Amino acid sequence: MEILSKDDIWELAKNMDYKTTLRFCSQNRKTRKICEEDRFWKYKLEKQYPDAQLDPELSARDNYILAEAKKLRTEGYKYTTTAFDQDPKYNELYAQEQEILDQIEALQEKLRPVQEEIVDLRPTYEEKYAQLTGTAIALEALVS
Repeated sequence: MEILSKDDIWELAKNMDYKTTLRFCSQNRKTRKICEEDRFWKYKLEKQYPDAQLDPELSARDNYILAEAKKLRTEGYKYTTTAFDQDPKYNELYAQEQEILDQIEALQEKLRPVQEEIVDLRPTYEEKYAQLTGTAIALEALVS
């Protein structure tokens, strides 16, 4: 590993998943130092998740962790303890994300009755609009 250049190490790591990357980063001082750089995680993000929605308040590594977690959930996995338990920051970010999703779900539940009421009232409003349109046409005919 000491023979490889920094660019070679980046190239090797660019397609590794998070769990494999953590193992790779713990190989020696050189890989550990490289993996501590925010630029390394930014590079991995650009290569593996070019369309990821990034949170500007998070480090590139934290954004990478979230992108990886979203990929796992999209593929049908639930919260997995294998890769992410090694990183307490992931657990914190995951908990925050779950809290936000719960808040969104609660808001959607609150909105549902209002949406149903709007749908229920729509025929009434359409009827009133038709009446007003008819009245406007009649008034226009009288004025002309």
